[in-house]
Amino acid sequence: MPAVNTKHVRSLARQKGLSLSHLARTAGISRQMLHNLLRPGFNPLVGSLQQLGVALGVDPLELLETSPMAPAGRPSLESTLKATLGGDARAFEMLPALLVNSKAQVKLPDELDVPTAWQLLGAAAQMAYDLTDEVSLKRLAAFCASNAGVHNGFFFGLPLVSLQRLMEQTPEPMKKHRIFGAFSMEDFRRHL
Repeated sequence: MPAVNTKHVRSLARQKGLSLSHLARTAGISRQMLHNLLRPGFNPLVGSLQQLGVALGVDPLELLETSPMAPAGRPSLESTLKATLGGDARAFEMLPALLVNSKAQVKLPDELDVPTAWQLLGAAAQMAYDLTDEVSLKRLAAFCASNAGVHNGFFFGLPLVSLQRLMEQTPEPMKKHRIFGAFSMEDFRRHL
């Protein structure tokens, strides 16, 4: 997951008239955690980032650093896919929204051009299609499936969640691409 955009967080806090100590209290996180979040290169914890977003009245995604090519307030598709390949379920939640915004034009860099990346993109494109009915996303999901590792499964949440529960709570569009995790459609919808 990309690091927190420190300047943007400080600017939002100033706009709300919050000192950093008051922001930490409002967000329900320790001052040390807030200072860690604002440290360059720190990989934020999803829960703390969400709490910070709520305290500042913005989508937590808006608080992340972005590449120069990414739309303002959104991480790039490439960085989000890298985090997803590392098992970051929160990053996977963002992929469908990023695909919607990219108008289904996807080219993977060489280091990410692997069957598992295509499998994850296929599941994300299928989720995006189910949320938006955008036909190009359905075609992207089919294209990704043709490049994916057909015999591989990708699991978010193991070993913390039983395999049976994980399979039961996986949305149907993800199952088609052999991606499993305890998500709801609302987890993906909130990023659109």
